[in-house]
This record gives sequence, C-alpha cells and structure tokens, in this order.
Amino acid sequence: MSTGSDEVWWGTNGINFIVRDLTMRGNKIRQSPYFYFDTKDWSVFEDSFQNVRDKRKYKFLPKYLAENEGELTELFLEKMERVKDDFLARWDELDNKILEFVHLRHLHRHDIEISSPTFVPASPGAKHRVTHCWSCKKGLDNFIDVTCTKCRWMLCGCGACGCGYYR
Repeated sequence: MSTGSDEVWWGTNGINFIVRDLTMRGNKIRQSPYFYFDTKDWSVFEDSFQNVRDKRKYKFLPKYLAENEGELTELFLEKMERVKDDFLARWDELDNKILEFVHLRHLHRHDIEISSPTFVPASPGAKHRVTHCWSCKKGLDNFIDVTCTKCRWMLCGCGACGCGYYR
C-alpha cells in the first residue's frame, strides 16, 4: 500500500489494519513507544513496535501481501484501499489526536486539569514568534504550532507547553 511516503508504517493481521505515521507534528520518527491508529474507529493507542508485532500479531503490510499473494480476496484488497484513502483524508485530524494525547499526558504528569480541546489552531494573523520548547528544545513557530488553551504557550509535538514549566 503506497501513501506516497516511506514514512508511514501499515500493519495488518489479515482482518484489521493499523497505521503508524513517523512524521506527525514534525517529530521525525518518535522513539518507542509509538503511536498507532486502529483503522476501525481511528482511535490512537501507544505501544512498542515489539508488542504490536508479537502480541497483537500485526505484520508489515507489504510483507503480508507478499506472503499471501495468491490467497488475498478482492474484498480484502478493496478494504485496504478504502482504509488508505480514509487515512489520507483524515491526516490533520489524526495529527491533532496524537498531539492531544501527548499534551494530556504532559498535563497529567504535572497534575493539571484542563477541558478539551486542550489547544487552539495556530494564529498566522498574530505577530510572528519563533522560539523553542523548554522540554525537548525543538523549534516552535506560532504560524505553525498550536497554542495551549490553559497557559497560552505554543504547544510542542512532545506535549510540553507552559503548564508545568518552572524556572
């Protein structure tokens, strides 16, 4: 299954699909645990690559297709294409799901309560500001990065914002 990018990992157990994007929120290849989407309901879950492969019995899709070449039904192949198209159509929504997930984890670590949504879109109309994340040092840009609804700081792809920052 080609998405036009080598940075998407597709897995299947022969019935369902999961997908892991390696570039969500500009974080090139996040370290394990990884974030996956269950394509049944597009829920996000976090797991290690080893668990997904061993315990959940998902295989890299091209490998699965090669191993089962003569046995695949037309229905399976059609479902695979529908899932791919749906994933590409939901790209921004799924990117935001991961960001919400890591932001809530960051807030929880600092015992901070916040209601959803936890961030608002980037504001290109505002004065341009470029800085870096206090936690992971990744560059931030208010024309690109979203803003936390509680502290009003830019939200990094690692989940950090101004909530929990202490000098």
